[in-house]
Amino acid sequence: MTPRSMILAAATALVAACGQSASNDASDTAGTESAGPATQTAGPMMQAHMQMQQAMAGVQGENAAETWVRKMIEHHRGAITMSEAFIAQGGDSAIIEKARTTAEDQRRDMQELERLLSAGVSGSGAATAFADAERTMNDQMMAAQGASPSETWLRMMIAHHRGGAQMAELVIAQGGNPEVATLARRAAEKQSREIAELERLLAA
Repeated sequence: MTPRSMILAAATALVAACGQSASNDASDTAGTESAGPATQTAGPMMQAHMQMQQAMAGVQGENAAETWVRKMIEHHRGAITMSEAFIAQGGDSAIIEKARTTAEDQRRDMQELERLLSAGVSGSGAATAFADAERTMNDQMMAAQGASPSETWLRMMIAHHRGGAQMAELVIAQGGNPEVATLARRAAEKQSREIAELERLLAA
């Protein structure tokens, strides 16, 4: 087992334990916004993040454009799973509604990317161009924990969208596929708007 595999295995085991703790406490916290240790509020969402991170690390295309499409499919899937995990935990009604609309929006974007991928994605540029951005996003999402499920979801999704925007800018810079570049510009703009809204909700 490589050092990276050992770290991922250990992190996955820790998150699973956190998720079990959150599950055990569900009967006491369902439908409420109770504060508590960060691990208690983040457990199921952190599990979803770890699954997303491993899935993104495991996909790579023949070029930067195809790699971006493949990674963004997993990126969107992760947002959907994290949002569903938060909704299941319960929390502030306005934040839960935002999580629902986020999951719906990410699902639509993921389906569009899957259609593009099925048709084949040509391009140029390094397929490994996103490694640093993925590491930064992972670090920020691991640190983005709040005192309640609502705060945790907001902080994690802000970090998630920042990572997505950075990856979009990278594929635009790589060039080689005008259709992918158009999608990436639209994604970066959308992620920026979402970050602003999430930060407003967090401040409130």
